[in-house]
Amino acid sequence: MVSVIACALVSSFSKFMFTKMLNEMDKVDIGGAPSWYMKPMDDKMCTFDFEKGDLQSIEIAKINAKTKMQRKINTLVDISIYETTKNVKDPKVIQMTQMWSDDPNLSLFVTKHLDYSKIVYEDEINTSFVRACIDAKVLTDYQQERLDIIQKDIMKYKANVALDELESELEKNNLDFK
Repeated sequence: MVSVIACALVSSFSKFMFTKMLNEMDKVDIGGAPSWYMKPMDDKMCTFDFEKGDLQSIEIAKINAKTKMQRKINTLVDISIYETTKNVKDPKVIQMTQMWSDDPNLSLFVTKHLDYSKIVYEDEINTSFVRACIDAKVLTDYQQERLDIIQKDIMKYKANVALDELESELEKNNLDFK
């Protein structure tokens, strides 16, 4: 059961990630912005940011794009969990999905894999524009790897509980024979 839910979670995550990318704006035309701004890229999940100011605004835009990426990933995970488990009543499955939802390493993952593929400073309007992307396959593989670890932890927990119950039953039976 846990394996089926885990597989469904990653499948759902991938589906929503690609659907979201495909449904992003077809054509955005912002006066003064570079032609690539707010345009999706094939096989990548991207975020965009702009900041007014001097050259220091580039760093602010990069930080904001990273934060947006983390929020975007968390939102996709939350949607996947909702779609996969909206009719599930089993507390162990709900616990597993919550473990998948809370990723303490997401910031490190994003920092490691985020590619600031475009950074432009338009001095005529004193504005920095940033596009930051993560390869979709890297993102899906990461989520699958996380689910595999969580599944193993749940299976170990279930095995330990079963062994404890067995030991308890054996002790009870031994007392009955004495």
